[in-house]
Amino acid sequence: MHNLFDRLYKYKQSLKRHNKENFLTEIFAYCLENDEIFRNKFLTLINYQKEYFDFKVKTQFVDYDLGRPDLHITIDSDTILLIECKVDSKQQITQLSRYNEILRKSNSTKNYLIFLTKFYENFTHQNDTTIIFKDIRWYQIFELLRHSENLISKELSNYLSAQKMDSSISFTENDKLAVSFISENIQNMNALITRFSDILKRYNNSDKVKFDKLNDLIYNGHYGVSAGFKHGTAWLGFFQNENNDEMQICISLIIPKKTKQSNQLVNFLELNQWVCYGIEDDVSKECYKCSGISFFIEENIFQIKKACDFVETGFEIIKKYL
Repeated sequence: MHNLFDRLYKYKQSLKRHNKENFLTEIFAYCLENDEIFRNKFLTLINYQKEYFDFKVKTQFVDYDLGRPDLHITIDSDTILLIECKVDSKQQITQLSRYNEILRKSNSTKNYLIFLTKFYENFTHQNDTTIIFKDIRWYQIFELLRHSENLISKELSNYLSAQKMDSSISFTENDKLAVSFISENIQNMNALITRFSDILKRYNNSDKVKFDKLNDLIYNGHYGVSAGFKHGTAWLGFFQNENNDEMQICISLIIPKKTKQSNQLVNFLELNQWVCYGIEDDVSKECYKCSGISFFIEENIFQIKKACDFVETGFEIIKKYL
């Protein structure tokens, strides 16, 4: 069994690919493996009631034809549990049906497919008498972890509470104020993103600019526009994840291959205070520069020109490499 920190190290942070879901899955798996009391509570939750002797967990198990469920659990030699964990993303259209197929191909006598989500999600699941399907929530995991004596389980419980994934659901005064202005705020964001799309078109001499969907903001923390260039893909827009105290305005460049020119670009951007991360097993690089919304507000008014100048300056830096 790998050490927990070894398992977490492979997930690298990038601008639009933050790994909260993968981190949480790995820690959840570790607790199932090492906290027997929590594990048995979890098995009771899914109505597994047999005495067992062997419990093995794999994360990111891969079936090259049917996909990559988050957790693959084998109990003794006769039971398989596949668990798909969701935090801020939604299931892919055929995801659960493909995982059904993985279980059908197995030699186990008892199969479980478990869909673990933050909130209720309207989903389609194909009924199958040979597979036991369970739809559970993270707040139920929080309840199972309460009063645990295991150190990592305690920290997972605290983390779920801090991320508002425990059993409590409430609106603060700030939440209520934000909801009351949500329509106006989205209109303002769309207006600025349209300005950003005009900047992209000027630099790539093309109308092939792709707009993010609003769902990308809700589930993935980013909302903007992108366009392809000869040596990479540029993205402009709003970005926020758990590491940001406020919404950011960002300019990002994904550089897909390690070449002499791309290495020069990465070095140049780092010298200009851009942040660069390796993605896709370090084959590609993502470099970005961000500033919080408050940077663009003067005398309680958002300065559109200042925001556009911010991204224009970014493109002036990288344009000779594009």
